[in-house]
Amino acid sequence: MLSFLAAAALASSSSHILAQGSVDPEVTAAVGRANNNPDIESVSKEANTTGNKFASNQIALNASNVRALVKGLADAIINKPSAPAPATPVDPNRIENKADEIGEVAAFVQGGLMQNLGFKNFKKARALTLAVLQSALATAKMNPALLADKVVQDVAGSVALTIRLSTSVSNKMERRLKNYLILKAKSVAGAARKRQVVAGLKGGFRGDQLRYEDGNKDDLSTVSDPETDFRNI
Repeated sequence: MLSFLAAAALASSSSHILAQGSVDPEVTAAVGRANNNPDIESVSKEANTTGNKFASNQIALNASNVRALVKGLADAIINKPSAPAPATPVDPNRIENKADEIGEVAAFVQGGLMQNLGFKNFKKARALTLAVLQSALATAKMNPALLADKVVQDVAGSVALTIRLSTSVSNKMERRLKNYLILKAKSVAGAARKRQVVAGLKGGFRGDQLRYEDGNKDDLSTVSDPETDFRNI
């Protein structure tokens, strides 16, 4: 039988070990905060803070948690109400900024995942990265306004750039992920948007920091003028 102290230690270390397919309460809480906070810029901050919890295994490194977090935060961005018509360039919830913020969410979560030692396993790394891409675009790919603003290319490019500039991903892993993601481009957002996915991936893996978001930077979501925080791609 376990001693009282040993049992307590085991319980503590297992606090975030959940049934397969279930979602960690920390993920659910982050998505709830993102939905309840009217500030659209707060959502990418949630992605950064919660994404970093994958690095230390505070949140289990699995696809269920990744999908729930990324889709939940992306949907929170999409659902923020825009200013009454006509649209103005100072509305932080206008479509251009929403597309940019979704790219930031994907980049930040990807950045957190890559710091976990489990990401050194290629099979796991490719599955989790594909989950980030698919989940960030699950709702956005059905939104004509976001598609017109090239949200697909922004997300793909931002995830690729985050991989490219990471200090925790080897050159070999980077090459393998690039090849795999380009091969799976159709599955990211559908056949009609495959070209945009490939264009984003190639641009991000080239290191195009003028167009895409680097999720390795903690200050990515700290901007003095959020209304101009978007890329022209």
